[in-house]
Amino acid sequence: MSHILRWAGRRPHRPRLGPVCAAATFLVCCMTTARAQDSPARATPQAPRSLAFNQTRYRIRAGESTRVDASRETLDFLLRARTRRVEIDGKEVRGIVIGTNRAGDLLLSTSLAMKPGEYTLNFSATADGGDKRAASLSVTVDAITTVPSSATQPPVVLLNGWQLFSLSSLSSCPVGNNPVCPFS
Repeated sequence: MSHILRWAGRRPHRPRLGPVCAAATFLVCCMTTARAQDSPARATPQAPRSLAFNQTRYRIRAGESTRVDASRETLDFLLRARTRRVEIDGKEVRGIVIGTNRAGDLLLSTSLAMKPGEYTLNFSATADGGDKRAASLSVTVDAITTVPSSATQPPVVLLNGWQLFSLSSLSSCPVGNNPVCPFS
């Protein structure tokens, strides 16, 4: 029929979209394209992997250190870690530190200013490649031992802090494995 109408000089009737409908269709297409460009596929941040501690509860006196029992993989990761962070209730703590010594042992240390109490530490470390690992440790900090007023011998103050030991038992000198004690 369209060829007959064309022959007669008439064009076939095509339904026209109104200008409002055309504008709405155009806007929907543009919004879909803009939204696709605006929100690129974001990589969801992965939760940090867990640090493998063999023991998660520690009791330590303020001003002292204790060895932390951890797997070899955790020790290796912490030796390479770019950053280490200790938090309590989401805030970084300055009075408690977890780190390695020169021998490669992992130590938990507290400052003398750390208040006695029960703490849940959230410990995290990040390696150079961005690999982040975390763990929670429960730590009980005991108050430092004070020198009783009835003591007959004064405490010995060492460069790494004062530590109790009697002059009669120099074998308990706490400085290293082969200590050079000032009283020997």
